[in-house]
Amino acid sequence: MLSMILRSSKCLIETLQNFSKQSCEHSVFHISNASLFTSSASKDLREFIDWSYHHGGEPEAHGRAWQREELRLKGWNDLHKLWHLCCKERNLLLTEMGWRGIPKDHDEQMLMGMPRGSPKEDDVHRLRYVEVKKTLKRIKTVLRERVIHEVDPMKREQMVTVIMAK
Repeated sequence: MLSMILRSSKCLIETLQNFSKQSCEHSVFHISNASLFTSSASKDLREFIDWSYHHGGEPEAHGRAWQREELRLKGWNDLHKLWHLCCKERNLLLTEMGWRGIPKDHDEQMLMGMPRGSPKEDDVHRLRYVEVKKTLKRIKTVLRERVIHEVDPMKREQMVTVIMAK
């Protein structure tokens, strides 16, 4: 079963690589003082693949997770944009890790029968995934803090609805 999944994954990667011979333009989103660089929106499955890694290059360098103090300075719209960019990045990383059999956390690693200290723990996609998950968790924490301090009950209810949306 696993070999069948791996073969179909390799086939999908080859198909998408052949389909994506165009150059990747980069867009820049400015969120207050920080800039977020993203690939151009292609609106298809190519957005969930780390092309720099599959074209023989090294995976792109990644930074650290956003701190709560930094996120508290951002407006509602900036946090909303950052949330969606992190969700997109998380999905890309989960796709890459799934194709290469890299567990996303220690619990999944134990289920896969991999011992602690496995080389897959230091995979760049797994390390990026950890930072993205921290950022997503911190954004939600900051938004919950804002709900607690909101005076208007109608606005508070609307904020809770947005925060708790799946």
